[in-house]
Amino acid sequence: MFYKKIIRPIFFKFDPELIHDLALFFLKITSRITPLRRLIQKICLVDDERLATRIGKITLPNPIGLAAGFDKNITAPLAYKMLGFGWVEFGSITYEPQSGNPRPRLWRLPADKSLIVNYGLSNCGAIEARKRLEKIPNWARPFGVSIAPSNSASIQSMADDYLKSFLLLAPVADYITLNVSCPNVAKRDCFTQVSFIEELLTKISQIAKEKDIDKDIFLKIGPDLPKDELDKIVDLCIKYQLAGMVAVNLVKDRSGLPTIKSRIDQMNHPGGISGRLTAPISNQVIQHIRKRAQQRLKIIGAGGVFDADDYFDKIKAGADCVQMMTGWIYQGPMAVKKINYRQSALKQKELEQKQPDARRDRAVSWPFLPEKVFTIKDLIFEIYKAKDLFTKDWVSQAHQDIIKNIRRSYLRYGDIDLIDEYDEKAVVFFCRVLDQQNCLFEQGVEFFTSRFVPAHGEPHSTEDLDLFLCQNKTIHDWFKNTLLSREKNYLQNIITVSRNAGVSGCQLQNNENHEPAKLKHSALSFIFMNHVFASEYGGQYKYLTAVLRDEIFARYKDKIRDFFDHDLVFPRFNKLLGLDEHELKLKRERTVYKYPGYFLNSSQITSLIENLYQQEKLSYRTLSRYIKDFSPEIFFDKNASWRETVCRLKGLGRMFSQQGVLEFSDLTGEELRELIDNVVDDAPGLHAIRFEDWREQLNKIINSF
Repeated sequence: MFYKKIIRPIFFKFDPELIHDLALFFLKITSRITPLRRLIQKICLVDDERLATRIGKITLPNPIGLAAGFDKNITAPLAYKMLGFGWVEFGSITYEPQSGNPRPRLWRLPADKSLIVNYGLSNCGAIEARKRLEKIPNWARPFGVSIAPSNSASIQSMADDYLKSFLLLAPVADYITLNVSCPNVAKRDCFTQVSFIEELLTKISQIAKEKDIDKDIFLKIGPDLPKDELDKIVDLCIKYQLAGMVAVNLVKDRSGLPTIKSRIDQMNHPGGISGRLTAPISNQVIQHIRKRAQQRLKIIGAGGVFDADDYFDKIKAGADCVQMMTGWIYQGPMAVKKINYRQSALKQKELEQKQPDARRDRAVSWPFLPEKVFTIKDLIFEIYKAKDLFTKDWVSQAHQDIIKNIRRSYLRYGDIDLIDEYDEKAVVFFCRVLDQQNCLFEQGVEFFTSRFVPAHGEPHSTEDLDLFLCQNKTIHDWFKNTLLSREKNYLQNIITVSRNAGVSGCQLQNNENHEPAKLKHSALSFIFMNHVFASEYGGQYKYLTAVLRDEIFARYKDKIRDFFDHDLVFPRFNKLLGLDEHELKLKRERTVYKYPGYFLNSSQITSLIENLYQQEKLSYRTLSRYIKDFSPEIFFDKNASWRETVCRLKGLGRMFSQQGVLEFSDLTGEELRELIDNVVDDAPGLHAIRFEDWREQLNKIINSF
């Protein structure tokens, strides 16, 4: 209301192209200021996994995109996710830079909520566009690029002109739209010729195959095509295996428009019409394409989308998703949120209708709202943020208490601070897993937490980085002098995921912690929390590290493979350097010996203690002093599970880190540690991956379901 009553009337007093340029400049500046961008995004974005829409090979976060024509020159590429859009289509881009038609070339029709557009494909050109697109971080994806022919290209060379732009821009875009429908260029009649479109698609398909460019291609058509010509174009799109079509571009032939309210002098300008006037024509074309193509093509609906009713009209006509621009200009920055919010509410209603009333009523008793929700079969994974980066304040005391209770599972390794100094600068998530077929639906069947600790800030480093050596050099040395040698402050590029812990719903409710639970969904929880972190913060970091035990990581990989048919790749740090695995070692310092169940190979420790016990170098009396309720039959049980063995090793931390002679023994702590160093391997490894590769991998996993 504020936009329509105050802001828009002020904007409409000025030249529309001037306001458009100022808006782009404002979006460019605000989207580069991270705190401001996040604030605006929190206001404008409906972050609901259920809105995700698949078109071709791409999964859109939501089905509302910004149409080509708004950001022709990739001026503010970071702004559109911030404003709630699921994606943006840049352009149209021609191979040669061109200034387009002379000004004025944009006029408003307020009475009809429409625009007359006569830009004439003004843009920066494909070479400059490529440079700008390459700088866009992954978190600002997905985006498409619309390409069109240069005004200087002859009719005979138009297809080749498209080809040059395609080769430059397709490798860096998520999809390419072939704009064969711009009404504001001199050779527009060529676009309507089926023979030209077939020549274009033949060349594009051939070069994409030769160059191994595996990107979705869409064809953008105009609204003025005769039905028989439109059928032939639809058939060509199917023949050449295009992902789909964008329908429609600007309306040039004004005779088919509904009753026009604008004055004659307002209409007396050259160019194509966009906005409310185009909605009926657009819906008719979409309906015709869907009838002809059935489900063999995806359809991006464009033209006259102002609100949720317009969106649903497009979907009913046959569109898979929609683009808006003129409607967004007239309705204001909250227009996208209103549409997505209504979609989200409808999906929630559908979900509630599927749940029995009793379960739905119990679910309402949970007091927190999730950041994001993922659903797989009968499982619901709710991701919550308990604390943000570089703040000591938790979302609430209740959130901190939940994290403490989940982390109590770490007490199996020894006395450990459940909240430590690294939490002060970390972002902390937890995941609540709900099973709609389980009686524990109310409180959740499992809870899992992970924190992401940036290396910069206080305290210095992330703790995990200080635990390892590679070729006897610290991990900091390798980052500073090799992997991030070009960075002024290498620490600003590193983030560590740590304190990965999980408990069952019953354990959380009853504060049970010492007996490790057999959790089924920790791998998926880990992936989903990493995905949420990567989506919100990933663009700030170049490397992700983690200390993970081999048996835990192996279970993660198996579970991910079972659900998603994807291998989880998170190599050890030495792989980044091309070094052998034996080059990476734990620094055998006090922390390692204090928590042997976590840092040292548990079966090898048990065998060592058993040998020393049999050799009478460690007596029953000695072990009983360090291990509560020590029993040789139980402690040396070779059939014990890894979880059971870890719990039994808890008391050994005090013995392994002892200085001088052990109680009731001639063996010293120093001698015991030397024996350990000779025969016991490290249990965890330091894993590291380029964050861009990690995020891409997570996206593939998420998109696969």
